[in-house]
Amino acid sequence: MGDQVAVYNDMAMARGNKNWGKPGSLPVEPSSFDMMVEKLGLADEDLVQSTQLREWAVRNADSKYVPERLLRAWQITSRPD
Repeated sequence: MGDQVAVYNDMAMARGNKNWGKPGSLPVEPSSFDMMVEKLGLADEDLVQSTQLREWAVRNADSKYVPERLLRAWQITSRPD
């Protein structure tokens, strides 16, 4: 019976994600917005003036991440979820 308890305790200790709660435990992928900015080759100071990025934001404001400051600058309203 003592051997069964030892095996059970070893199994219980191995459960769960040992990295849970540690910073950097999840891979960070760029958002669709970030990928579009990179594709267009824009710097931060160029974002508001970009016609192509604004058109993308108009089409995607309801389904993709677009920074609030750009939505306000372009006067784009998105429907809340």
